[in-house]
Formats: sequence, structure tokens, C-alpha cells
Amino acid sequence: MKKHLITVLIVITVCMMIWLACAYRAAMSSESSSVVDEAHKQWISSESSSSVDDGDEAHKKWMMKHRITYANRTEMEKRRKIFKQNLEFIEKMNMINRASGKTYTLGLNQFSDLTDEEFSATHDGLLGDVHIR
Repeated sequence: MKKHLITVLIVITVCMMIWLACAYRAAMSSESSSVVDEAHKQWISSESSSSVDDGDEAHKKWMMKHRITYANRTEMEKRRKIFKQNLEFIEKMNMINRASGKTYTLGLNQFSDLTDEEFSATHDGLLGDVHIR
């Protein structure tokens, strides 16, 4: 009888822990999504007055830091536009992450003037043309 009672208490305790974990996750999920939605609205409303300005100054500083040069003006304009899009994405995600309590931030690196496709084509490891299904 004593063993049976202990088993029942353990099962009840485990069930309560699972229930509490589920309830906590549900509460955090709905709270987190509303915080993320609010951060997204703030980002959209501040887009016109963003610290990104037109991207020129940030791109120049980035070029100097990473010693980047381009073959011609056309290539530089293309890369500046991609850089600006990446910078805007970084700022948006950092705002959303801060609002939702995440502790990491995104930042610029030496690949910040590449599109996702360009980066993937040259830095996705040793698989080459092998496609994983």
C-alpha cells in the first residue's frame, strides 16, 4: 500500500509539472507574440526616421573597417543597396529581439554587402552541388 501511494504521488507530481510547463509556455507564447508585434509596429513607424538614413555613411564606415573596394561605381551602388537592406534587417531583428527578451544581437560583418544567395553559394560548406532531400 505504501509503495502504491508513493507511485501515485510521483505520477501526480509529474503531471502537475507537465501542466505547469505547458501553462507557462502558453502564457509566454502569447505575451511574447504581443511584445514582438508591438516591436514590429514601432520599427515600421520609425522606418522613415531610422538611424540607417540612406545607408551611405554606414556603408563607407563598413568599407573602411573591412578594407572593401569595388571594381567600379556601378558595383559599389549595387553593394551599397544590398548593405542597406541587410542593415535594415539587422536593426529590425534587434528591436524585435530586445522587445521579446532575447539577449543576443545581430551585427555587421565582412559579408554584409552580400545577398543571402551570394553568401550561400560561396560559404555553405563542402557539399558543392549535392542537394539534400
